[in-house]
Amino acid sequence: MSNVLTQTIVYLLLLFIGYGFKKAGIFKVEDSDFLKSVILYITMPAAAVNGLKDLELQTSFLWCFLIGFATCSLLMAVGMFVSRKSDASGKLLYLFSFNSFNVGNFAIPFLTGLISANGFAAICLFDISVAIFLYGVDYSVAESIKGEGEDSL
Repeated sequence: MSNVLTQTIVYLLLLFIGYGFKKAGIFKVEDSDFLKSVILYITMPAAAVNGLKDLELQTSFLWCFLIGFATCSLLMAVGMFVSRKSDASGKLLYLFSFNSFNVGNFAIPFLTGLISANGFAAICLFDISVAIFLYGVDYSVAESIKGEGEDSL
């Protein structure tokens, strides 16, 4: 069996085990803070260090950052166009649904062992630009929309 298939099966198995633990009541809502801390402070940094251990910096990585930002801009424009006749809460839903990616928690751990260090760095730069857009631009636009529809929220 190929390395990619093996890693994919193991990753999916871990996802199903986690879901099974939740359904069985082993993980409860109270455990979420602990699990978030483990992911944020242990798992993600370990994945980043492992993925970037053989990195060779290149100026072309800037394109990954710019592509992430351009993708978010385009998707935000589409979301705002589609929701142009909606109320403020509908616009907010489209704003955050159209251009939000979960690359950091899902794709990065999965791809760590499957792609090169340069590919991993490219994905990280894309994710960084998405995070900046989401917590900067999207947040500012959301505050503007929220201000317009103060009565309906």
